[in-house]
Amino acid sequence: MGSYKPKWRTSISEEQPAKVTPREYWQQVEVYASLAVDMAKDNNTRLLEMTSHLESLPPPLMARILEHLSSPSIVGLSEDERVPLWANLTQLVSKHRRHAAARWALNPEVLSTIEQTASRLAPSSRPNLHRRLFEERAYDLFDGEGNWEEQQRRLEELREAAVRDILQNESADAVVRFAESVESSPEVGHILGLVAEPSVDSLVLPCLLESENRRLVNFACGYVRGRYAGHGWSWVDQIDKRNWSETQLGLFLGHLPFAADTWKRVQDLLEGAEYEYWRRVQGNPYQSPDDLDTGVDQLLKYGRPLAAIDCMWSVTHSGKVPDAARAVRALLAALTSTEESHSGMAHHAIVDLIKTLQDNPNTSADDLTKIEWAYLPLLQADGRVSPRTLERRLASDPEFFCEAIRMVYRSKTGTEAKTAHSDVERAMAEKAYSLLHEWRTPPGLQPDGSFSGEKLLEWLGTVKESSRQSGHLEVALTHLGSVLYHCPLDSDGLWLHRSAADVLNAKDAEDIRSGFATAIFNSRGVHSVDPTAKPELALSAQYRRKADQAEDAGYHRLATTMRGLAESYERDARRIVEEHGGDGRSDS
Repeated sequence: MGSYKPKWRTSISEEQPAKVTPREYWQQVEVYASLAVDMAKDNNTRLLEMTSHLESLPPPLMARILEHLSSPSIVGLSEDERVPLWANLTQLVSKHRRHAAARWALNPEVLSTIEQTASRLAPSSRPNLHRRLFEERAYDLFDGEGNWEEQQRRLEELREAAVRDILQNESADAVVRFAESVESSPEVGHILGLVAEPSVDSLVLPCLLESENRRLVNFACGYVRGRYAGHGWSWVDQIDKRNWSETQLGLFLGHLPFAADTWKRVQDLLEGAEYEYWRRVQGNPYQSPDDLDTGVDQLLKYGRPLAAIDCMWSVTHSGKVPDAARAVRALLAALTSTEESHSGMAHHAIVDLIKTLQDNPNTSADDLTKIEWAYLPLLQADGRVSPRTLERRLASDPEFFCEAIRMVYRSKTGTEAKTAHSDVERAMAEKAYSLLHEWRTPPGLQPDGSFSGEKLLEWLGTVKESSRQSGHLEVALTHLGSVLYHCPLDSDGLWLHRSAADVLNAKDAEDIRSGFATAIFNSRGVHSVDPTAKPELALSAQYRRKADQAEDAGYHRLATTMRGLAESYERDARRIVEEHGGDGRSDS
């Protein structure tokens, strides 16, 4: 955004150029960088930080740091102190070689120098040497040669070679200790499961499945998956599980494919205690494409509605339609569930599943009404799916509309007892207000997009009678006016369907016209103020044209409302020009 020249510093001449030259800028950078290098050389913590930003240093200072890193004082550090420095340099070389074609990439000669420095700091112990291969961000370990699949395969080969190296030259215990020290311990476990001898099973299973160390638990999970991938069901059935607890069996089975073959073993091994499996298993729907309904039913039986929703949501990505009854059951159960979502996408999955139900003709309107009402705040916060069943019901069921009005507004008759409302009543009122405020489906609008004036008048007659008796007539008519803004054009070209125009033009429709005008005014939304007031003048002209069209069509009261809007925008235009003086400034 720029800064003002400090006015209190008289030493800066008024003739001093306001712009700093590139040469002056880089001189300043070199001075500060030189200070940082000098401060880092005698402090290993700062030196480690400096190696993280080595590429940003000017070449002479980068050379100074590399020279220092190659000195006996650094090379002679203990291995634990050298490893972080070596890892930073190695990662830097990998990054720039991976993006060698980028403009910012260091040239091969510089990278070669950094690599030589790194080699002097390289650890001698196998765990330290191989640890960086098991970082969480596998992409950082790619070499940039070939496509993604080829690079991933080479990384997997390097990882397997690393685990084999530790296993063959040290021990399986060393591999376990190694898994504790890396970010991606499941990968270590998976590879060990593929390459280890059967004797290793007892080292990992079942004890590590219940470890308090999360990395060891993840390592054991990976081991089970790797063992199954390499040896299949024969390994699962042959492993000695006689002394395992029900909890250990449940954990073990939870890392096998989420499919019918596993569920059969759950029934056989955990007879009477199947909950040990179903209450923990994450559930991968892609592993049971032909029998997912069974898995969903069991998840629901054992209080896992969010896991069931994740499963049904996932299959929609392949074009399949989940069973409507199961989806409704899961969504309703999720409202009172204390379950945590394993995917982290619970809200997204719920909204998408509701849309799937809306698009499914087999879903009953009553079920959709319950679901949309229960999840109304989520639907409106998400914004991707509207509560269209509720909106249609407002438009087609006048008693439902009147009930929503009564939830939100006090009666004008004053006959209601002024009692404190419960939390449930307040929550219901908030939902009803939100639904009415966001309502976009006018009465009379048919599912095929046509508009029925007869339906509109029938709806209006019932609303007037009911809301007059309850003391809510004015506010009910105001809300009707707001939603009539969303009526379609008339077939003869009038900017509003004539049935809606008839309602708005009625002698006793002041409240409806007020709501209609408010909806038009609010439709503009948030906007920036143009100091010339051109947008306001354009809106004024637009509403004057509509007023003239309404007048010509015989809707004099509606025309007056539209002219009132036009005049309000003309007043806004005059105010804006007066406030800004046409000087080009703009406010929001």
